Amino acid sequence: MDESSGCLHTGPPRKHRILDVPYQAERIKKREQWLLQLRTALQEIDKLLKSARTKFIGGTSGLQARRTRAIRAHLDLVARNGCLFVDAAECAAEANGFSRSWGGRQLCTSGNHF
Repeated sequence: MDESSGCLHTGPPRKHRILDVPYQAERIKKREQWLLQLRTALQEIDKLLKSARTKFIGGTSGLQARRTRAIRAHLDLVARNGCLFVDAAECAAEANGFSRSWGGRQLCTSGNHF
């Protein structure tokens, strides 16, 4: 305490700001919202695959149907099993007859778009 001025000395200004909501709590909340979006996308793709009106260009064993089933498997691995996004994409691509590396990349982009 400086006796001549009568006020307390405050230190240097803080370098880190204090957030209203901690960063970790905000990140957990965003991840839960993302997983909820993936679960709704999984429900939508299940409806699409089960619908009698869905007609794939190459039939049920064509490329379009295989890609749709691969996207469904990818979303299932991430949303229900908690697998990492890229690992799940590679695994789902290989399980559906696509290349592990290139098919996994394709599933990552199409999974985000769906």
